Amino acid sequence: MVDPPFAVHRSILVVDVERFGSPVRTDGDRVAVRSGLYGALENAFAAASVPWADCDHEDRGDGVLVIIPPTIPKSVLVRFLPDRMIAELRVHNDTHDIRQQIRLRVAVHAGEVHYDEHGVVGTSVNHAFRLLDAAAFRTAFAHSGAQLGMIVSTWFFDEVVRHVDGGIAAEYQRVDVVSKETTATAWMRVPDRSGAGLVVDPSVPRQLPPASRSFVGREDELDRLASFLHPEDAPMVLITALTGTAGIGKTALAIRWAHLVQHLFPDGQLHVDLRGFDQRVQLDPAHALRGFLEALGIASSAIPDDVHGRSALYRSLVAERRMLVVLDNARSADQVRPLLPNSSTCLVVVTSRNRMDGLVVREGVLRIELDVLPHEDAVGVLAARIGPARLSAEPQAVAQLIERCARLPLALSIAAARAVNQPNLSLSRLADQLRDERHRLDVLDLGERDLDVRAVLSWSYQVLSAPAAHLFRLIGVHPGPDIDALACRALLGPGRVGPLLTELTAAHLLEEHEPGRYRFHDLLRTYAEECAERDEPDLAAAKTRIVDFYIDAATVAHHHIQPCWNGQVRTPPSSAVPPHLSGYQDAVAWFDRENATLLAVVDFAAQNGLGDQLGRLARPFSTFITRIGLRHERAALWRTTLAAARDSDSRLVALPELARALARLGRFDQTTQLLDEANELANQCAETNRAICIQLTHTMVFELQDRHLDALHYAEQAWELARAQPSLQPKADALTAIARQRTWLGSPEEALALTERALALYRRIGHREGEAFALESQGYAHRCLGQYQHAVDCFERSLGIDREIQSRYWEAHTLDQLGDLHHLCGRHDEALATWQEAAAAFEALQHPEGSTVRAKLEGRREHADHHR
Repeated sequence: MVDPPFAVHRSILVVDVERFGSPVRTDGDRVAVRSGLYGALENAFAAASVPWADCDHEDRGDGVLVIIPPTIPKSVLVRFLPDRMIAELRVHNDTHDIRQQIRLRVAVHAGEVHYDEHGVVGTSVNHAFRLLDAAAFRTAFAHSGAQLGMIVSTWFFDEVVRHVDGGIAAEYQRVDVVSKETTATAWMRVPDRSGAGLVVDPSVPRQLPPASRSFVGREDELDRLASFLHPEDAPMVLITALTGTAGIGKTALAIRWAHLVQHLFPDGQLHVDLRGFDQRVQLDPAHALRGFLEALGIASSAIPDDVHGRSALYRSLVAERRMLVVLDNARSADQVRPLLPNSSTCLVVVTSRNRMDGLVVREGVLRIELDVLPHEDAVGVLAARIGPARLSAEPQAVAQLIERCARLPLALSIAAARAVNQPNLSLSRLADQLRDERHRLDVLDLGERDLDVRAVLSWSYQVLSAPAAHLFRLIGVHPGPDIDALACRALLGPGRVGPLLTELTAAHLLEEHEPGRYRFHDLLRTYAEECAERDEPDLAAAKTRIVDFYIDAATVAHHHIQPCWNGQVRTPPSSAVPPHLSGYQDAVAWFDRENATLLAVVDFAAQNGLGDQLGRLARPFSTFITRIGLRHERAALWRTTLAAARDSDSRLVALPELARALARLGRFDQTTQLLDEANELANQCAETNRAICIQLTHTMVFELQDRHLDALHYAEQAWELARAQPSLQPKADALTAIARQRTWLGSPEEALALTERALALYRRIGHREGEAFALESQGYAHRCLGQYQHAVDCFERSLGIDREIQSRYWEAHTLDQLGDLHHLCGRHDEALATWQEAAAAFEALQHPEGSTVRAKLEGRREHADHHR
């Protein structure tokens, strides 16, 4: 800039972008806005014959200060320039996303300015900026549909505007300016959307409720909502539905977003609580329309009597107006439809606990389903209400509060209110109060209907059909983390379950978190269980049906993964028997899916007096969890089964199984008493097969302690019992057990012959698991003989079967042994690769043998580093 020695008189123009810093805009949007602003200014100035290059201008972030040369007539700034600027803004806005569109406030003044090396300064410059801050001007412009609003100083109005041809002075309105050091009057002109006429409409409805000051999170949802605003996406009225379960924060999000974007809808914002889920009667659309029409200035006497007439008048009034309509807490699409505008200039936000499928299908609603909060947002909800200091003092209690409130915003807010109301109540104590599920909903009740989680959930339950409510209660009794449609059918008995599941998921009382699998969040589960205890006439029968279903289903799956059982080859059940499994892979996949549920069913059966059925579930389930290496779960399964066993036969099954499971955990001190009782029962019952199982369990327990002479003694006793039996599996099991002890006691040649006999028996009956174990035992014998390649061959064949039957523990174990053999053969790279695979497999199982393999790997790396 030139630096004149004295102050000079200049015309001053200041522009400011409306809501430049809005959270709806990203930084990328702001860059696009600034680029569009400068382009529009340069083009508009040129079109008004004001050379941009001759002007002095300073960037002000969200606006520009422009000093006009004295050669430019001041009348140009109010007669020609505004229209040119509006035209350029339209060009920009028509080609950009709504978040990148520009609305400008412009202030014009004239007075003395001083230049220095930094730019311009002066009281006149300050005055121009204060004009932009005039409250009346900002409000009128925000409520208008204009792309540009102008305010001029009293001096400029008196000396310039009043004398411009065309009578534009009549379009200006006098306003007061009170801002910082300035108290003055000014004149504003805010055109409507057509660019002409003063907008002075105090009846524009502003019905949005206040937004919560403690609103936290939902950034992804806010971004999605903002993305819906693109004008090309909304050739018709734009309708967005926020759906989700009770207390999920639908209304808070809708109101938050409505406040963020209300400036885009200057013709008004309408809001109504439709009371779709409430202790009050739901609001009839006709009543909602009456409220809207009155807000839009229609006299009561002029409002039509019927809903169709009211809807038609409402749509006529909002046509071509930029309005935001929030329809909160809707029950159904039918309740919403009469309240929908028919203009693409309007935006409608609907919140509902129902999925609003009808609106999605017929009206093309853009739906966002809300889930419970992420953990970090849940922390934010508590921090906003309780304060970060109390949270940082008790981080463990905070985590417990969040978990026990199921990350549900309403529950978190109620818990936070309790903490605020009782400043001496520690968060740990509050979390303890929420620990017991039976009383959790009592704690989450502040004494008001909308601040009582139980009451809020009940409003969804009460509107269900009777069959859907019945299924809701039964699923509440189901002990697993989720449930599939087959189990629902078993719970319900005869009848179609599909439509009822659809009703529950549409009402967000049940979530289909993956195809065909359903779950509650924890508070809904607690409420459903309460409803079952209160409303279900025959709850005991329902609990029996649950256990019976999983016993039958596990038995079907077990037929596929273990076709040879107790030495007998079993025919797989018909594929028509649920679950509909076609073979081994289907059965393993079923056990994988239902693993957590089966573990829960075991405890559920014991707690509900159904323990006598546990043996029928434990045997098939144990096969699976043994293969996948769930050592602690296997022990817990058989401990619970034993505790619930009421007869000698059931105890005789459970005792050796529990002993084997505990031995795998290294708890040998507990196995002796179990096996002693098992021996006594077997002698009383004269159960030879059970006696063989007990002897082989003794063998395994002693082998794991490297007490091979003791192990051999019991293995030979097992053989003496088995050799006289017609069943082939006990013979094969006993031969393998003897072979293993012979190997460790220095007779590997004898062991090889025994394992060959065992392999032949296992293959005759198709016992793949036994075949893999015999091959591994044969591999040990070859290794002891120094026949490493033969040992590798045996272990690789065993590994192949382990992978075929997905026996994950034995796969990891066999890989470890193969790594050892590669190392003995001098194939160090293969050894490292195999150990790495074994270590990864053990770590996936969280098995302690993984640390042993890791030690081997570290030892090999240190050795390699030493010899580099």
